[in-house]
Amino acid sequence: MRATDFIYDGKKLSDFGFMIGTIDESSGSETVEVGSQITFDTSSHHSGTNWYLTGSHYDDCITFEISVCKIPCKTEDMEITSTEFRELIRWLNRKQFLLFSFVSDASIWYYASFNAQKREVDGKLYGLVLSATTNAPFGFADEVTQTLTISSANGSATFTDKSDEIGLVYPKTVITCKSAGNLKITNDMMQSPFLVNNCSSGETITLSRKTLIITTSDSKHAVCDDFNFEFFQIGNSYDNRVNTIASSLPCTIQITYRPIIKEVL
Repeated sequence: MRATDFIYDGKKLSDFGFMIGTIDESSGSETVEVGSQITFDTSSHHSGTNWYLTGSHYDDCITFEISVCKIPCKTEDMEITSTEFRELIRWLNRKQFLLFSFVSDASIWYYASFNAQKREVDGKLYGLVLSATTNAPFGFADEVTQTLTISSANGSATFTDKSDEIGLVYPKTVITCKSAGNLKITNDMMQSPFLVNNCSSGETITLSRKTLIITTSDSKHAVCDDFNFEFFQIGNSYDNRVNTIASSLPCTIQITYRPIIKEVL
């Protein structure tokens, strides 16, 4: 892939006056350790970004390297100052995975963080080698939000999962009840139903994707006492991407997630 710019945590590399580029090794450049190397624990977890099928697992998360330097047409002085270096490191070298994409292909995203090495010529800093570690063995598409409307009790609607990965994931889910009662939502892709008893008309129930926490807009409803702790999931099998979702109460179900993409770097 050819690219000259990337986006990380909502900012572009070019915003800092830098571009993707290499330093000619014949110039006598040498690599110098920065010293703030972060060790990343990339073990799997249950949030849905790393879903493993039938006990199998991926051996590694995606890693890659990028070399960066100043944009020549914006400056005649290609040497990187201490202030510029510290600003870049503060942006890129963080103890968390944040959204990353190449500007030339901003439809594929990764959750990444970076370590860095200096590239120096005659003791002067002219470039950086960025080593990226991601939190998954695949990329993600742009965020998708779709709202399903179930107009009557025991009605249903369909949702098509666009992920390349076969299996189930936890989306962010916002459910607004249109009548009072016990809420039971089933998905033919799930083994167990999602249950919350004693819901009120107009109550909004939110399921967090990352933390698997349930909250409600009704301050009088002790929702955790009425919840069966089977969080709502979407997914696909090899032969079927369509999720048939049914609800015991009329409601709207807003689903937000990033489909998994296996067309990677």
